[in-house]
Amino acid sequence: MFGPAKCAVIRRAELRSLVAALDSLGRGPSRVIEVDGDRGAGKTQLLGELRQEARQRGFETPHGRSTPAEQHTPFRAFTSALPGRFAPLPPLWKPAAPTGSRPSLTACGTVVPHGYRSQIALKQEMSADTEELRGSLAELAHDGLVLTLDDFHWADAESIELLDHLIRRPIPAPLLIVVSCRGRQAPPRLRGALTKGTRLGTVASMKLPSLALQRAASLLAVPPQHDRISAAPAPHYILAEVSALPGDDRAVVAALSVLGDGYGAHELALVAGIPAEAAARSLNRLVSGGLARTAAPGHGYHLHRPDLAALLYDHTDPQWRAGAHRRALDVLARHSASPAAHATHIDLAQDAAGNEATRRLIRAAERSMWSAPGAAADWLRPAYESTKAREGQGPATDRLNLLFARALILSGQLVEGQRLLRTYLQSAPRYRRRSRAAAAAFCGLVEGLLGHQEEANALLTAELEELAHDPPPETVGIYVTQCLIALLHGRPWDRTAGDAAARIAARHQDRLAEIGALVLRALCRVLGPVPGPESAERAASTCAAAIDEMPDALVAQHPEYLALLGRCESLLGRFADARRHFERGIAILRAAGHTHLLPLFLTGLGTVYAHIGPLDEMRRAAREARRIAAKTDAKPLYGAALALESWYAACTDRDGSKTAVRLAWEAIAALPPGTSSWSMAPCWALANAMRLVGDAQQSASAVVALGGGQSLPKLPVILRPIYLEMLADADAEAGTIEHTWDPRAQVLPPSLPKTLLSPYSFAARAHALRAQGELSAAVKAYDEASELMSRAGMIGARAKTLLARAECAAELGRHKEAIDVLITCKMLAQKYGSRRMFKTAVDLERDLRSRTSEDAAADRRSAPLGELTDREREVADLAGKGLRTKDIAKALELSPRTVDVHLNRIYRKLEIRSRAELAHLIATAS
Repeated sequence: MFGPAKCAVIRRAELRSLVAALDSLGRGPSRVIEVDGDRGAGKTQLLGELRQEARQRGFETPHGRSTPAEQHTPFRAFTSALPGRFAPLPPLWKPAAPTGSRPSLTACGTVVPHGYRSQIALKQEMSADTEELRGSLAELAHDGLVLTLDDFHWADAESIELLDHLIRRPIPAPLLIVVSCRGRQAPPRLRGALTKGTRLGTVASMKLPSLALQRAASLLAVPPQHDRISAAPAPHYILAEVSALPGDDRAVVAALSVLGDGYGAHELALVAGIPAEAAARSLNRLVSGGLARTAAPGHGYHLHRPDLAALLYDHTDPQWRAGAHRRALDVLARHSASPAAHATHIDLAQDAAGNEATRRLIRAAERSMWSAPGAAADWLRPAYESTKAREGQGPATDRLNLLFARALILSGQLVEGQRLLRTYLQSAPRYRRRSRAAAAAFCGLVEGLLGHQEEANALLTAELEELAHDPPPETVGIYVTQCLIALLHGRPWDRTAGDAAARIAARHQDRLAEIGALVLRALCRVLGPVPGPESAERAASTCAAAIDEMPDALVAQHPEYLALLGRCESLLGRFADARRHFERGIAILRAAGHTHLLPLFLTGLGTVYAHIGPLDEMRRAAREARRIAAKTDAKPLYGAALALESWYAACTDRDGSKTAVRLAWEAIAALPPGTSSWSMAPCWALANAMRLVGDAQQSASAVVALGGGQSLPKLPVILRPIYLEMLADADAEAGTIEHTWDPRAQVLPPSLPKTLLSPYSFAARAHALRAQGELSAAVKAYDEASELMSRAGMIGARAKTLLARAECAAELGRHKEAIDVLITCKMLAQKYGSRRMFKTAVDLERDLRSRTSEDAAADRRSAPLGELTDREREVADLAGKGLRTKDIAKALELSPRTVDVHLNRIYRKLEIRSRAELAHLIATAS
């Protein structure tokens, strides 16, 4: 059942410590060393190596081992190590010659049954035996003795008392006693004796830690890359012990690894294939040996380590294991277990395929689809292959195909799931309108995530035409998917889709379809040619209120609705609501084990953090999105995650400009082949990175290429101010207006304070005014943009705007005003997490303060008497003409002492020391 295990002693560090104790043998009285370790820690092998080292030094090395069967034989631990040296000793309660049937009184008045000696008398005998054994050990250890006692936790009470005696009264002889035991199973008397000896200094305790990976591999003679050894190397010593167990015990251990925890002796006997009585006896032995444990009463047995089951399972004979899984199915059927419990054993029972087994797998997968799609996919794979091989293509295969494809996609296996969905759509009958519509929407979503935009649009358009005369409620999902794909690839879509979806949802009175229609309507209002602020806000609020009332279980059926709502709220500048909905979607997906849409939510959340900070949270979301997108092959989302990382590098690293440019180009390269235009996020990242490295022309070119011209006609209206602001910033950096456009004409006429339009529009206008040299007007526009950004919580954009405003004020010579603005800018940059912006503000502030100090000194030099009072100015004028103190006092009708006080103040204020310097300063000022 279990393969042979090769054991090798490899605890070299512990062995060196024991050898050091050998070297010091004879330099003092006897010593005791405790070797404590769990089952399989290598205690026995370590003691064997110690004996070999001791024999090479010429010491005697007797060895004893305690067992549960000999716990009632007194001093058995020592007599087994030194056979023939000690005479057999009586047990604690041994029969005496019968003297009658009535109780008798002992000397101390204790009533003892006839036929047994008193406990006092026996203790007196045991004390004498202890002294005799102590003397024998002292005589044997005359030339050096190394006594090893293994498994001492099974030792009899008399042996423990003798060890305690030797600990408290060491023998003046070269004697080393090494005791190995399992500390968790040691009786209290033994633990107390060893603890007392540790305090006295006569016992040294050695704890054996878990084995490292390489050592466990050496024990099993397998490579370290072995599947199970890399996961749980610690219990591999146990394989040797399990291999040495009797046959019934090995079968019960294997049944535990197959059936799992919580089953009793009868169930384990059925799986092991042995009688129930034999299984009960084996369980008693396994529990007493520490290999198995009992759970709470009525909850069966389990192995003593959670990771031991997987290890033993892998080392069980595969044929026996498959039969055990088939027997386990019978056990589960008797207990009315859930389909999910059956599914694992059906999957692992090699010849259990059949109609009933397939039905069990399908039921288990359907129940686990929204909690463990990965497990559902694993269960459905053998059922799908079996059904396809038996029945070919048919209704049963189609249903299983669709279920299997959904499980694969939800668990992140997009490519294989997309292929199965395509197969289903090709073979499913047209009259199954609802299932086809749902499958088409899901397939289109997966195609869009994989970057197959054209294929997705063709599929969805064809299905919409097919369903045009009587669309089911699932048609709303097709419209939502079209919108999501357009957002992923920066393409336009039908703006009337929201109204069409609303009509379909109202006709069928489907609540989930109504939510999808509300999301579409809000996005159409926001991203339309001329978005209306009131209607967009109202639509988003209505959708948010409706989706917040829905339970997570219902939202999990269409989490993309929540992602689109978060995107809509981000465009409206409602970042707190957007973050809440993105975080809710992430929590729902993680709780359900769904992976396919996690990058979509994570990049959306990262975009929110890009506006409101902190940037560290943005990078965390972007990195996780990038990892999952790479694993699932979701190219557009991989590019969006790279764009966010480019933004982080540009804002935080001192030398991050080159890194930002590299990541931006990688984001653009991540787009699928054949894409006609760049996705917005990578282009935005590239333009920003180019701006930071000082290549304003390349930055502007990237923006113009994305928008299809200087007025950016290809971009949605609500997004144009963001890119126009970047374009104007590049022009302002170059000091020219290379791209001739009027910012007043590009912004929308109505004021939209709660959207992204107004803040970036005012910032773009300020950049243009600055480039044209109208600095005062630019300062005013920067102030308006900063106020709107403050209302929206756009910390990063506001810090950048204030930095440009401070530069304008500095150019106007308003240094103190610029310094006040920079103080706020530094605070915002620090909160946002932009080290680059913070450093730029600090450097500019330092320069302005230096220039302000120089201007003040120049002012003082040009008007040296400006700081003097009127009386001090009169005194200074007379002193500068050469008058003496008494003459000045007489002229001003002051006392000479008062004149001296005024002169001292004048010298201090003007930073001079004499009347000559004062006369020179007055002459210079004149």
